[in-house]
Amino acid sequence: MATRSFDQALRLSPKDSKTQLLALNNLVDTFGLTFEWTGETEALDIAVSRHRDLAALEISNAIEWADILTNFGNILLHAYDRYSRREFAYEALQAFSKALGKYPKDHIDVAATQSLLCSTPTEIYRDSEAEQKKEEDIQKAIEYGFLSVEEEPVAGVSRVPLRRHVLSEAFLVKWDKDGRCNDGDLTEAIHHSEMGLDATLSNDPDRAYYLVHHSNLLILKTFQDGVEDCPSSFDEPLELLKETVSLPNRLALLQVTAARKAIEILGKQGRWKEAKSLGLDAMELLPMICGRYLRLHDQQQAISHTSGFAAEICSLLLKVGEPEEALRQLEAGRAMLLWFAMDNSDEVSALAASPRHRDLANEFTDAKSKLRIPPHLQGSPLGELKLRQRWEAEAHLSGCLGKIREINGYHDFLSEPSMDRMKSCSQGGPIVVVNISYISSDAIIVNGSSIRAISLPSLQLEKAIAFGAEMISSFSLLDFPVQRAAKVLSRKVPKQLAQPSSSSFPDWLWTHCVRPIFDEINIFDVSQGERKPPRMWWIGSGAAAGFPFHAAASGSEPGRDALSLSIPSYTPSIKALLRAKERSSRSRPLANEGGGLKLDLTVITMETTPGGHADLPAAKAESSIVRKVAERRWNCANLPQPTARLALEAIAKSDVIHFACHSVADMADPSQSHLVLEKPSEKANAKDVDKLSLSQLLALERAPKAWIAFLSACSLWKVEDEIGVDVARAFYENVIDVEAHADKDIGVAAALREAVMKMRVKDPSSWSKWAAYIHSGA
Repeated sequence: MATRSFDQALRLSPKDSKTQLLALNNLVDTFGLTFEWTGETEALDIAVSRHRDLAALEISNAIEWADILTNFGNILLHAYDRYSRREFAYEALQAFSKALGKYPKDHIDVAATQSLLCSTPTEIYRDSEAEQKKEEDIQKAIEYGFLSVEEEPVAGVSRVPLRRHVLSEAFLVKWDKDGRCNDGDLTEAIHHSEMGLDATLSNDPDRAYYLVHHSNLLILKTFQDGVEDCPSSFDEPLELLKETVSLPNRLALLQVTAARKAIEILGKQGRWKEAKSLGLDAMELLPMICGRYLRLHDQQQAISHTSGFAAEICSLLLKVGEPEEALRQLEAGRAMLLWFAMDNSDEVSALAASPRHRDLANEFTDAKSKLRIPPHLQGSPLGELKLRQRWEAEAHLSGCLGKIREINGYHDFLSEPSMDRMKSCSQGGPIVVVNISYISSDAIIVNGSSIRAISLPSLQLEKAIAFGAEMISSFSLLDFPVQRAAKVLSRKVPKQLAQPSSSSFPDWLWTHCVRPIFDEINIFDVSQGERKPPRMWWIGSGAAAGFPFHAAASGSEPGRDALSLSIPSYTPSIKALLRAKERSSRSRPLANEGGGLKLDLTVITMETTPGGHADLPAAKAESSIVRKVAERRWNCANLPQPTARLALEAIAKSDVIHFACHSVADMADPSQSHLVLEKPSEKANAKDVDKLSLSQLLALERAPKAWIAFLSACSLWKVEDEIGVDVARAFYENVIDVEAHADKDIGVAAALREAVMKMRVKDPSSWSKWAAYIHSGA
């Protein structure tokens, strides 16, 4: 509405008039604010373009012109953050330099512009490769930084703390990028950080940033001086970090970061109970961490911090002997992660589908959308007003959650299930959570009425990280807590880890992880004789996420392996398993126990894929084989090379859906992970990628027909095309008779297990070929 009003005012204003300039300035600022509020790149692009036009005008009032140039520079910095294109930063630098030349020397905004002429080159220098950086650039930035801190407070208000912080950052970047040779630069960074912190009011919204920055500097100095073995060396940074966590400003992501660093220090000193208290306080901040930050980096950081921190708290609670609380916190962390990562949560959709609760669901969604504001508002025209509005949205959101959780049936809405519900979920077989963090490696076993934990001391974190780097698609070393801890405390992260021998991994996983767990649940006794192997569910947490536990096998004892001794399944969390079981009970095969029901199967294939993806020549044969096996019992349809819309329509009408295509995992935005399909291109006789995203599939979450989805799309790691055909054939040969099975869910899991075991017999040494196929769900 504001954009339309200012646009109309611009059109009605006389050309080259003061009114036209004011209307254009208002319109440009509105586009900039739209981007800050929503993160929409279209608004950012328009703001950059319009600001560029405005800044190029010859404006008679020098101060007004300088203000426009400064605003233009700030918008360009937003573009630099979003697109990582250095030309935006250089253009911003030019705008700030020009603005400084137009302000009178005694103008109030001179110091602010000088500080921007310090921070902008500092960012460029930080992001530059060794051959690109010029020492004179960072030196010039530091000179501007010194000029900016000479400002005298005006009317009792000073921005000196912020400018001292900027100057400290410049010295830190210079010290770091120059090989950490000049300790004088680190000393200067600490000096200006301390001066800025001392001048900061206790209620300053930026105080949390200054506290964390100063604690980092002191930790770096401790390691630089070689006194890290002296516990008292960490006393001051520890107190700064603890203050950050306790601040009422609710800069949640930064406070969780501070808590993790403090816990690392406390853990090294064996102060586990104190670390536990701090960790639980920080866990309460997770609901306030938003999953849609402006920058891609912030999205990645939010997800990484949330998931990794919960794993660390789990280890921490196991250290003090509290397995039930450890499991509860792990589930709570995952509930928050999935809530903010997935806009189309089925829990929110279910609430909105109820006529009685639709208004409350809309109120909740509206409050959540208002959290999409960057917590650090330095340079924003909205300033503290916008931050207060964010706090109000957080309070409103908390109130909405409270009202929703008072409704019968919604007590665990977007939170962890009760302990009784988690225990009840293991009635069909034990649930095993393997959690690996830098603190410890453990397993939590939920079996009937008991929850117990066992330590896995020889399950080394380093081996887990090396496996992930070698095998798992979209794996990031910096997602793991030990890497962040090392980076924070020593800044000596190795550039490349030694790669494990993949052929020895199953034996290592068996010896150090799966066998001790099987010993604990007496699976060797249960699996003997004519009884079928027991069902069990695996959850990998922390560095164990993505582990193929079902591939674990003894290298010296034939028959001693996870696949032979159990029917394995996977689930991302116990709550996800609870909901999967609820959905499965509503599906047609289980809801029609009388028999005679003919199910609908759709096979979706992508033999060729646009966007540079490899061809899948076996996809056509896979479709033919699957339909040939299934058509004696089911209605079969073939859907080759579909658009996302056609695929969604088919999924909504199918009981069983089979995909043979490529998939892409989006680590920054899980809701945008997708299957790669195709659509017509504007170019003649060409096709473009059409993404069938997870968020689109979640919109079908409550579809009553869905029972089985077979995804032959390199879900864990890349697999050979022909292997997928063989596994699919064997699976459908086994599953076609599951309808008559007493327990249809275990029948599906058992059908895949038998298919995978058949592939294993053909090539037992190449475990990665068959282990990529897993069962997930009820």
